[in-house]
Amino acid sequence: MFWFLFVSVPSNSKALIEKQSKSMPLAEALVNVSETPLKQIEETPISFKAQPEQCVTLRQGRKCFASVTLEWQAETEQSLCLHEYGHQKEIACWQGNKNAKVEFEFESNETVVYQLISNENQEIMAQTQIKVSWLHKKSSRKKRWRLF
Repeated sequence: MFWFLFVSVPSNSKALIEKQSKSMPLAEALVNVSETPLKQIEETPISFKAQPEQCVTLRQGRKCFASVTLEWQAETEQSLCLHEYGHQKEIACWQGNKNAKVEFEFESNETVVYQLISNENQEIMAQTQIKVSWLHKKSSRKKRWRLF
């Protein structure tokens, strides 16, 4: 977060401040601050989250199923596309939005990473993931059923 100090100096007091600036360096700094234009912040952070962040399946290796919501917010309007990592096809795209939400049915047996990519320069602006975990580890031995 950035804090800026804006100083408004009336024209008749500006001459007085300039006279006293030799003995008062702070007054000189205030005059210089009021005359320099502010630079605009170039990068805007994007908040990007998945709900739920984790999907749990019974056994390792089995697919996990869940209803998932991906949501993003930015301070300025953005033109973005949502991608699943490793796939070229877009899930959804937006032009000039400050926020958006996508709901879908998640189905995977491994963790999946989602990325927001800028339409202008193809740069990754934000990413989130849905972690797949399990209750029971996959067993390497076969279970045999016996009656006796």
